Amino acid sequence: MEMNLKSIVVALLIFSLIGTLLPLDEEGHQIEAIFIGHEFILQFRHESNPLNLTSRANIYNFIQSNPGAHLRKICTSLSISIGSAQYHLEKLIEGELIESEKESKYKRFFVTKKFSEFEKKLIAFLRKPKARMIVKYTSSVDGCTHQELAKLLDVSSQAVTWHVKQLLDDNVVESWVMQNSTYYRVTGEAGIALMTLAPELCALVSR
Repeated sequence: MEMNLKSIVVALLIFSLIGTLLPLDEEGHQIEAIFIGHEFILQFRHESNPLNLTSRANIYNFIQSNPGAHLRKICTSLSISIGSAQYHLEKLIEGELIESEKESKYKRFFVTKKFSEFEKKLIAFLRKPKARMIVKYTSSVDGCTHQELAKLLDVSSQAVTWHVKQLLDDNVVESWVMQNSTYYRVTGEAGIALMTLAPELCALVSR
């Protein structure tokens, strides 16, 4: 542990010295030292453009195509380490290119200022298999009964109640009772969001 600590201190001093000795080039590139996992990585960065690195640009493009993706999804899809992804995500947030939303145990990422708060909640629901199926089956004008949902989702009535409650609380789904049966359908606000954000949302609903 003592040797490792000494090695880290020495490496930091070396990288600091390199950064001091090497000025910005005519394109504005500067040395940047990153500690990821158990090693330091030297790379060039551009002060004015957070997307200058290939890995960072790939993460941004992935989030743009997959709004609401969480950290593990990003890492798995792009085959990058958690440490590397976290570093680049922080830089993208600092550059105000993406923003994060805390949702349950996940932190979901979106392109900055592209979606409203309601739209981000809706996208988060659509990334959950059961919630996505409920939205899909309740998108018609006639809606879907509680019993039908239980059969379609292959879950218990209690499970349907649990999943639907979250959607009801966030105004994604509404309910009414007719002839002793409870019906559900997406709200007008959710219906409009599904239509206006078709490229991002319809692909999720169709899964």
